[in-house]
Amino acid sequence: MEAAGEELRIYAAYRPPGTPFCSSDVRTVMEGETPTIIAGDLNAKHPAWGARVINPPGHALFEDAERYGYDVLGPEEPTHVPIDLRKRPDVFDIVLSRNVNYPIAVEVLYDLNSQHLPILITLGLKAVTTPPRAFKTRVDWRLYHQHLQERPPAHHPLNKVDDVKAAATRMTKAIQEALHAASTIVPISARKDDLPLLISVQIRRKRALRRLWARTHCPRIKTRSGGNVGCSPGTQRR
Repeated sequence: MEAAGEELRIYAAYRPPGTPFCSSDVRTVMEGETPTIIAGDLNAKHPAWGARVINPPGHALFEDAERYGYDVLGPEEPTHVPIDLRKRPDVFDIVLSRNVNYPIAVEVLYDLNSQHLPILITLGLKAVTTPPRAFKTRVDWRLYHQHLQERPPAHHPLNKVDDVKAAATRMTKAIQEALHAASTIVPISARKDDLPLLISVQIRRKRALRRLWARTHCPRIKTRSGGNVGCSPGTQRR
């Protein structure tokens, strides 16, 4: 397809759980200079794109994206909201992009009666060259805690003021190193809403109620949001 007068390749992808993840396949699809987007459920989890945990495919994808210079984006909200209260919502669907000089926004659509929610990908029509896309920092607090446990600041007796100052310096350095090790820089996703104000407000309200129901499973919230915020247990994918 074409976007702003240039070719754009878009692929939908799905990798079933338990099947091998080959990062070389991703690079093959993205080969060349043509702007390319791959979107779908790759069952590759990493906090860098909003997932709760890191699994081996997610770690491999993160390392490959860093090494070969392509982006991996996820929405701000979970794409899978299970009915089973023993399971927690998570991000399954992500977007991979390379050589795309447009702002990319990824958001979850809470409008369907499904546990596995679709995502909406929006590209800005105007190419962005300067300034670059804004970024934000995500911190994996589990990794931060682990880093501090494995590399605690050295302990020395505090006999004088200089000892206290040195201890404070060591502690500050250890905290900064742990924070750096646990932090990931990710692009900020943003899109302009072109719908009429009244419709936009109604949609945002309904989606907010559905997001609240996803966290609380409160029957009153389900009724206020229209009732169709879940699905029968037989439709669960995981």
